[in-house]
Amino acid sequence: MCLIKIGRVGGITGTNYGDIQYCTNKANVSGECHTSALKIFAGGIAGVNRNNIEVCKNEGELFGEGKSGWQTHIGGIVGYNNYCVISCYNKGKVLAKGNGSNLPFPTNNEVQQVDAGGIVGSTYIGNDGVLNIEKCYNEGEVSGENGYSTNVGGIVGSNGWYGDINKCCNVSYVKAQGINGGDAPVFGGICGWTPSNNTSIIKECYYFNQYINNGVGDGAYEEEEVIGIDNINDIPSVKEITGYDF
Repeated sequence: MCLIKIGRVGGITGTNYGDIQYCTNKANVSGECHTSALKIFAGGIAGVNRNNIEVCKNEGELFGEGKSGWQTHIGGIVGYNNYCVISCYNKGKVLAKGNGSNLPFPTNNEVQQVDAGGIVGSTYIGNDGVLNIEKCYNEGEVSGENGYSTNVGGIVGSNGWYGDINKCCNVSYVKAQGINGGDAPVFGGICGWTPSNNTSIIKECYYFNQYINNGVGDGAYEEEEVIGIDNINDIPSVKEITGYDF
């Protein structure tokens, strides 16, 4: 239970300000806010990342539910990312929930935004203008529910300005459910929402068409760079994407 304005929960750390390398989390990670917390961030490695996370793996399930407040951001590796996540691998199920009640507009104590991603829940402008998700692989089912705005992606749920997603692969289901009167849920095999003004670049990414039939839910991207693959045997391996066997 969170008793603070922002709750940060991670399998390794709540907030990362340094470099995290070669770490594995096997525990389930849960973040739930029942009181006055405005935001909840939960990730298999870090709730919030403000530096580098490289060659890390998550095997635990991720769950986050905002029962009062404004935002819920849940990711297999990082909940909320401000810098670089490179060569990471998620196998755990990711579920982010809001508490939308199908009202025409959110009340002050309802979660407006729910972001869920197989690697990162959401990103925003990085330190020194650097914000990269690169060479990452997701095998965990990703779901987002009951937000006035719900963004779900196999790699990134909501990708902020100047957030690049390069050479990543998702081979699992991506599901999103909004509320009546809210925005239509946005979801994609690689990314849910990304800016429409080309400030963020998505390239050389792959997803499995049998589990989800679109790569990006909403925003600007080059279709030839976000590739849906029909045959599971043609999907790149974890090592081919990340460079590591894990």
